[in-house]
Amino acid sequence: MSIETTGTVREIDGYRLVQRIGAGGYGEVWRADAPGGLSKAVKLVFGFHDEARASRELKALNRIKDLRHPFLLSLERIEVIDAQLVVVTELADCCLKDRFDACRKEGLPGIPRDELLRYLADSAEALDYMTDVHSLQHLDVKPENLLIVGNHAKVADFGLVKSIQDVTASMMAGLTPLYASPEVFNDQPSRQSDQYSLAIVYQEMLTGTLPFPGRNLAQLTAQHLNSPPRLNMMPPRDRDILSKALAKKPQERYRSCAEMIQALISADSIAHLPQVRSGADDDESSKTDTKTINCSDTKSSDSEAKRDSSDPETIRMDRDSAQWQVRSSKVWEEIMPHKQSVLPPFVDDRTQRELRPSVILGIGGVGNRIVRHFVDRRLELVGTQAEQHWCQCVAIDTDTNDLVQSTGQLGAANGTPSLSTLEMPLRRPQAYRNLSRQLTKSMSRRWLYNIPLSLKTEGMRPLGRLAFADHASRLRERIHDAVIAAMEQARDNMDPASESYSWQPKPRVVLVMSSSGGTGSGMVWDAFALAQEVVQEHGGSAADVSLWLVHASPNGIEQQDLARCNTYACLRELFHFQVTGEYPGDSVTKIPSQRWTQDISKQITLLETGNKPETRNIPVDLHDIADLLYMNIYEGRQVAQRCRDDESIEPTKGPSVSAWAFAGKALCSSGHLDLAAAHYALEMIKRWHGGNNGEKEQRKLAHLNDTDQHASARAEQFRHVLDMRTAKIFQDANFGLESVVDMVTQVVEDEIGNSPEDYFQETIGRFANEIGSLRITPTSAEMTIQMLDSLDTLIGASNMEAEPGKLISVSLHTEIAPHIRQIAQHFQGVILGQVHEILNESTFRVRGVKQLSGVVDQHLNELESKARAMGERTLIEIDKVRTALFPVIHRTNKRGYRSNEPALSLPELRALWLNYALLRTHNVIVLACCQVFQHLRTAIMRDNMWLKNTIVSLEMAETKIRQKLALDDVSVTGDPKFHEKLIVLEQSVDDILNAEHGGLCNLLHEERNGVDKLIDVMLECGKDLARRNATEDGNENQFLSSMQDGPDWKRRVASNDCRLTQLGPVVQRLMFLPESVAENTEATASAPHLSGSSPMGTKLPKVLWMESGGNIPLREAARLLIENRPDYVPVADRLLTRADVHWAEL
Repeated sequence: MSIETTGTVREIDGYRLVQRIGAGGYGEVWRADAPGGLSKAVKLVFGFHDEARASRELKALNRIKDLRHPFLLSLERIEVIDAQLVVVTELADCCLKDRFDACRKEGLPGIPRDELLRYLADSAEALDYMTDVHSLQHLDVKPENLLIVGNHAKVADFGLVKSIQDVTASMMAGLTPLYASPEVFNDQPSRQSDQYSLAIVYQEMLTGTLPFPGRNLAQLTAQHLNSPPRLNMMPPRDRDILSKALAKKPQERYRSCAEMIQALISADSIAHLPQVRSGADDDESSKTDTKTINCSDTKSSDSEAKRDSSDPETIRMDRDSAQWQVRSSKVWEEIMPHKQSVLPPFVDDRTQRELRPSVILGIGGVGNRIVRHFVDRRLELVGTQAEQHWCQCVAIDTDTNDLVQSTGQLGAANGTPSLSTLEMPLRRPQAYRNLSRQLTKSMSRRWLYNIPLSLKTEGMRPLGRLAFADHASRLRERIHDAVIAAMEQARDNMDPASESYSWQPKPRVVLVMSSSGGTGSGMVWDAFALAQEVVQEHGGSAADVSLWLVHASPNGIEQQDLARCNTYACLRELFHFQVTGEYPGDSVTKIPSQRWTQDISKQITLLETGNKPETRNIPVDLHDIADLLYMNIYEGRQVAQRCRDDESIEPTKGPSVSAWAFAGKALCSSGHLDLAAAHYALEMIKRWHGGNNGEKEQRKLAHLNDTDQHASARAEQFRHVLDMRTAKIFQDANFGLESVVDMVTQVVEDEIGNSPEDYFQETIGRFANEIGSLRITPTSAEMTIQMLDSLDTLIGASNMEAEPGKLISVSLHTEIAPHIRQIAQHFQGVILGQVHEILNESTFRVRGVKQLSGVVDQHLNELESKARAMGERTLIEIDKVRTALFPVIHRTNKRGYRSNEPALSLPELRALWLNYALLRTHNVIVLACCQVFQHLRTAIMRDNMWLKNTIVSLEMAETKIRQKLALDDVSVTGDPKFHEKLIVLEQSVDDILNAEHGGLCNLLHEERNGVDKLIDVMLECGKDLARRNATEDGNENQFLSSMQDGPDWKRRVASNDCRLTQLGPVVQRLMFLPESVAENTEATASAPHLSGSSPMGTKLPKVLWMESGGNIPLREAARLLIENRPDYVPVADRLLTRADVHWAEL
């Protein structure tokens, strides 16, 4: 039947069709005027009523027609008119898809979260009603079938409704594959099938993205059955919830749709941080998620009675909240800049340039990135010579993935010299059971037992301190080892008589972290105290530990709010320590109490980045901080960078802190940036896919000019890394011989509906009765022969025994075969996905994928060999049972034959029959495991096509770069530090690929025009590297021009970017310039907007301006960093890290 309706159905018993609302593959829906002037919806199903699709819909409607629920679209009439099925329902305002489209037109990413959850809560209630009361599943949940009526949603279109117990009809016809659950593809719907679809609807309607974005049925089927959902566009608080709802196994999802929606509503507590609630009992608070912060988390010296009882219960982090707007009306007095004096120019001499054995601890995401950039800069300027690395770096984080991404390492075993990593992950709550009594002395039990499923701090400071308490002993050992290594390197390689600097043999430690995150901010004061303890053990003093505390303002509004609350809580703790003059120590971390005077303010420096939207560029700012750190460590500028005290000015009363403002600009090249960038890009591509340079050149690229002996050692180490990565892949996939055997055993038990022992005991009894009915004696040989034949037929012959060319009948072995393929396909998706992902890692790339595939295949071969050995042993045991059952046959080959051996009794025979059946079943299980391993090995072999496509894409990128710039084979590898620079470039490219494209693998294989996007990223980063490392003549003039004329530079140096330092009574301004420029007095005088800055030479290929301020009132600094907003304070109170401290009010 055509889309246009015929005249015979233009009016149906008084229903006049007015306007077609929509049409699809199954029919069309019209708005109709009903008798009495009411408007209704009329659905016309294409085809005759007895055809398959109309018949299927009629069957589904008969199941649903008697259901009554306020959120199910009511059915008013079901008629067959002129052999066509016609359905009349109430008329909705619109569908969820229409509402989504309207929001997109308004510039929103999707339906606002609160509104969407309200609609889906209604839908979940209706779907659960269908499941719980009537054992029905809708099986076609999608935005078009969720209709909005008033302010509520109703579930409609019941054409696929199916009873959960109905296993006869196929579901593939009619389902929408975008939203279908994995079990529906296998015609096995479950009670959680609609929940899976509802979760996909939530993501799509909220963000406009799909967790499974396949473009055809084959891709969608493979993704739903094998691939993990893509949740990177979801808010972090929703990802774990959707991951559970989209689990491949229905039993791993939530018990109901409503439970999933409630979890999403509860997760909103990260954006609804509650205020102080007096009298909250422990039982209720123990049920609170970590993202809901209760007053009992911390202790404050203020009385709760002083708080405004009219305050709302929660603070919403979204700015549209009415509560937020009410609280924002309460403001402190305006913070005014202090009258300042600028210190006179700094005298740069040898005594002011002090070098010392140093250790840098980067804690958390921001700290790790700064340390990584510092190591990049050192690699660029110092090189890889170990004797120059008397500064040891340690990157520390609770998030292992972020740690690897930040540092580009797999751990200390394979990375940049003198850079090591330390993972300090959170654990499941039960893992802290033995420590809970000690831990709860210093922190709330609520944090301890409400750790996020992601095992990440998710921006919560108390969780960062929990991770510190759990791993404090490991961190102490790492700092101790790093200090010893730095002192040994310095003692052997530094010249105390140098005229360029003064030498101090005592060690120093610099901690770099963010005040606004969860990990660094949560660990900061304990790590600071621990570092002081270790330094003093090695002859230093507490003053030899300095802290660089970075307040980074992220882009998202909710993230900015949480970041400010964390910073305020962090500074309030510092305020308390300065007021009391003591760090209290902790029995769990075994850090003793320490005396902290107000002089500690000179050891702690606040830095701010990203505070202004027009100048926000956190990655660039972190590079500048890393360069300041390089000058501090390797050029001895710690004295120059620290603001001097002015004796003529009275020091600030009360707790204070130091602060820096800074701005950097790289040198501009005199030209040929595109050409240099292209050469860098070509060399990087060769590095990625190995090129055709021969073994010697490959070793040169991979091992940075090491000798053959060192290259051989590194090759051995690389093989060890491959083995470790393979083990990690298998571990993450929960893949191994034992786990596969368990899964196959479960499949067998599901197939037979019982444990093998119980099943075969019952089956043997049934067989015995059937054979006995033929008047065969139970203990006779004939009975045993027929019994074993029956068991063999039931269980099936394994391929280890089957005769070639013989047809295999239906048996347990054949029935579980499809499930075994599913198991193999599941592991194939997981394992190959992880193998492909290492293309994103600089340690591996194409060469690594090739070698890792070989190592994975080797491990699979070993697992298969072990399984086959198990099978051979099982066959031996089966032969032993046969021997026991047929002594007359087998005794002729025995030396110990005795003719008077008694016959076996019936119970003994039954026991042997059962043992035989169990051994045969075990053999089937082992064989199935071998098939899983064989399937995976075959998949790895076929995966060569994926690898070939990767190589072709890289070769295409190389060709396009050459064509774009008309390049020949001339290279720039004559630069002695070319390969070091190439590593720095590769890390910059990786940062962009991971942040914007999901990595190199995703860019080349999932995104359109991936090769062109890769070329753009590589060339842009290459030009940036060439600009920073420019050494041609004429740089000074071009540099001066850029300083004088560059509006971006003037804006970054403008006073409104120095708001922290403006709070102090005195500032010192420094201008670090390349040495050739700094020595040119005319050059430094030609930049008038930088007047008052002391010019100082540096080896860095950039200019760095900084303003340092001391004696900055801590209270004003904290208020400034939270934008002078008192409504942040109650939230920050709940982010204090210790419950055993009565914190002083800031």
